[in-house]
Amino acid sequence: MKKILPIVYVLLFVFALSCKKESSPSQTSETNTKNTILIDKSTFVYKDTITVKNSTKDGKLSVNEATPSKIIVTITYAGSNKYTITVHIDKNPGNSIVSYFLEGPNTSENIGNGVPDYDTSPRSGTFTLTTPGNYYVEGDWQDETLHGDLTYRFPFTIYAPPQPPAGMIGFYRYFNPVNGQHIVTSNWEELASTSLNFNFEKVLGYAYPDASSAAGLKPIYRYYNSASGSHYTTDQYGTFTGFVYEKILGYAGINQSAGMSKALTKWYLGSIDNRIIDDHFVCVPPEVPLGTVYTQDKIDFIFGYVQ
Repeated sequence: MKKILPIVYVLLFVFALSCKKESSPSQTSETNTKNTILIDKSTFVYKDTITVKNSTKDGKLSVNEATPSKIIVTITYAGSNKYTITVHIDKNPGNSIVSYFLEGPNTSENIGNGVPDYDTSPRSGTFTLTTPGNYYVEGDWQDETLHGDLTYRFPFTIYAPPQPPAGMIGFYRYFNPVNGQHIVTSNWEELASTSLNFNFEKVLGYAYPDASSAAGLKPIYRYYNSASGSHYTTDQYGTFTGFVYEKILGYAGINQSAGMSKALTKWYLGSIDNRIIDDHFVCVPPEVPLGTVYTQDKIDFIFGYVQ
């Protein structure tokens, strides 16, 4: 069927943006013997650093690093376990046929072909993915004269929806490897396993949906900065420069108790390597950000307790 070159995993982002671990990294890219697939941080797309072109030498495809093409993969959660996958390439890689596939547990779908109108008509499909496991979107380049082929894979993971205790809701954390930011939501249907570059990382803990659910609760708010794309989670209701109010995520404990013993802590990363990140990172001890680039939030480092 498809000839696949050897593939190994590499990190998508510097280790400083990872966390000590109770969950796996949210996203990785893959490499083969000729090419490494990386995130293009300036345009928010997956970037292939090599253009494939036709070659008869040794019956194999050759590559041209001087004119790189980009493979653009967008996964958007559409609700009810449905994911819309859009994929195309911004340049025709020589005299090659380009095909796109979705592969995973109990899943093998042809998303479409990328020639001839590769740059004007992205291929797209909506797929119901209910089986947890590792999936990937695959791009296959096949030389028209059948001298060889080249395959790239873009992995993602589908998780089983968490099941909160009766009468409670989960606080779910996601990571965006494109801009280095995190987001917390209490609604699994907002992002599910992955959507618009945000990939599920972990359940921080469980809280209540309203203030009357138990004694000693306070609201946890989420704010959004449209300029940086950052989300800010806090127990403070007010005005924060550059941020607009989004919603109440849920109600956490004011004080630590037997039923609400996990502290919600907040850290901040402004920039790294002269690149603005503006990440507001929430975790529960003993988890802390790796490295020294994050600092404790100055307003409310501990801002609530969850189960």
